[in-house]
Amino acid sequence: MLSHTSGAPGAPTYAFRPERLGPIAAAIATCTETTYRSAVAAFLDQLAMIDSVPASDVVALTPPAEGFTASALQRYGDVLRQQATPYTIDARGRATPSSRIPSTLTPGSGLISTVRDLEQFDLALKNGIVPSDWLARAWTPPTDAAGRPLPHGYGWFVQAYNGERIVWQFGVNDNGTSSLMLSIPRRGLTLILLANSPGLARPLPLSDGDITVSPFARLFLSIFLR
Repeated sequence: MLSHTSGAPGAPTYAFRPERLGPIAAAIATCTETTYRSAVAAFLDQLAMIDSVPASDVVALTPPAEGFTASALQRYGDVLRQQATPYTIDARGRATPSSRIPSTLTPGSGLISTVRDLEQFDLALKNGIVPSDWLARAWTPPTDAAGRPLPHGYGWFVQAYNGERIVWQFGVNDNGTSSLMLSIPRRGLTLILLANSPGLARPLPLSDGDITVSPFARLFLSIFLR
């Protein structure tokens, strides 16, 4: 599921389908003996990601549901009220304000965060919150029957650019938001972009596994990986 592959172990095929990640929520809830949302919230607190929200519908809970306190729900509500107005872009490039639709948290969508909080997450990866051998495995994509690397590792897209490994991920929401996170592990460099429109991801074919279709990524890579 994490590599978005299916088929025989020796000949996997790739298809980017975030909805397949759903069963991971039950596994995490079982391992942490809590709900998936509570487990994610605890992880956010551990990393001091204080301006991140485990989906907008969390504020509909009544304490102590799922272990959330009134102060935590108040903080989430304060963050949600600070969100930028989302926009959709039509075929002629015209921007129109969009309405936010309450979302729930799944392994593939729903998390609300900020650039500073995602920087906290990135620094935690760099500082070893995930054991180095596990991270190396996550950043090593499976190969197809011919031995060619597939586009997606375990949780991250992985590809080579000018002879160097780069890892990245993106997100997009029909209501008018998108995100892009691109790292050059050997250089210790990470680009984090968040937008209040789908423009970072659509209409780009990012799910095919080539980050160079993004003009933002190309600019970043052209500066640091010439």
